[in-house]
Amino acid sequence: MVTQRRTAGFSLAELLIVLFIVGILTAIAVPQYTKTVESTKADEAASTVSMISTANRLWAVQNGNNYTSGQLTDTCYDYCCANDTGACSLPQGKAAASSACNLLACKYLAAQAFNSKPYNYYAVNAASSATDPCGLSAPANFYSSCAKRKTGAAPGTSNTNYTGWGYAVDKDGGVVTYGGAPKAPPLGS
Repeated sequence: MVTQRRTAGFSLAELLIVLFIVGILTAIAVPQYTKTVESTKADEAASTVSMISTANRLWAVQNGNNYTSGQLTDTCYDYCCANDTGACSLPQGKAAASSACNLLACKYLAAQAFNSKPYNYYAVNAASSATDPCGLSAPANFYSSCAKRKTGAAPGTSNTNYTGWGYAVDKDGGVVTYGGAPKAPPLGS
């Protein structure tokens, strides 16, 4: 009589069950992880937009109630402060008095790598009759800064579910959300 020896190992059915369970866990964990990462980026955006608003308001107080406006990018580091009285040796020369680059050039904001952030950041001239770059109708709500989630192949922009997210700072200094962004955390928490 011929006897069969069973070799140690897993059957095909056992392997398929394990793969099925791992697949279910992955389907649950990956979206939750992505949402957590995006929420962390959103918290940073809310904090940064609040700092830009404070800097823009300080600029206005010290410059005859004239706010700056425009996008903050890494090219702002190539400008000298509009209020500097000396000669400028930087490639772009002095920033225009209304340029958002003054917030960096005049040291109202700490240096940051704005181009590598997942949001575009803007200082907004709230007194202007123009619509702000984030599309929030600045004069009605007196927004002094806003942030809008980047789209495309820029760093941190691989998930299109979050490209409509944004933050702005209203006339009372509160951070407001738009485009489905999560509520901004209370400042100082």
